[in-house]
Amino acid sequence: MIDVQEHLGLAKLQAGRVYKKFQLSYRYDFDDILQICHVGLIKAAQKFDETKGYKFSTYALSLMYGYTLNIILRDKFYPSAERNGSLNSHVLSLDVNVNNSDDKEVTYKDAIMDKQELDTEFTGILVRTALGKLSGKHKEIIKLKYFQGKTQMQIAKLFGTSQTTIGRFEKEALTKLRRYVS
Repeated sequence: MIDVQEHLGLAKLQAGRVYKKFQLSYRYDFDDILQICHVGLIKAAQKFDETKGYKFSTYALSLMYGYTLNIILRDKFYPSAERNGSLNSHVLSLDVNVNNSDDKEVTYKDAIMDKQELDTEFTGILVRTALGKLSGKHKEIIKLKYFQGKTQMQIAKLFGTSQTTIGRFEKEALTKLRRYVS
């Protein structure tokens, strides 16, 4: 049986590598990653088979890396505002009065709403214009998928083709739309 305490340095080494490689300082403290690596080290010690001829350190580093990435990818807590104290920072009300360009007093909420409506309207115009430039099949696929909520499989049945073909056409159409809009 492997003594985990003899290999704690491996966990610290791997935690440092993962923390630096994926630039996790915005999301986790180093100690969080180190704890995950410690659990990975324990799992490695439990699963290690000396008869296979590998060094424990090689096996442990690989298992800790995979275990750490798995935990990070499945972490649903991502917004760490509570941890870094940014929730306690200065909070403004949306009902505060401000002067607009016409020297009228309006609230932040009203100003934001107007800008959002304007952005939505402008985006709609851009999308309609770009859609008009697409060829028939590309345009139809985009309309069915994004405006009528159809799946690729449903669209494929309508066109009498495979889902893969529809996916390829959709990707081409989205690439063209991005080019037209930008």
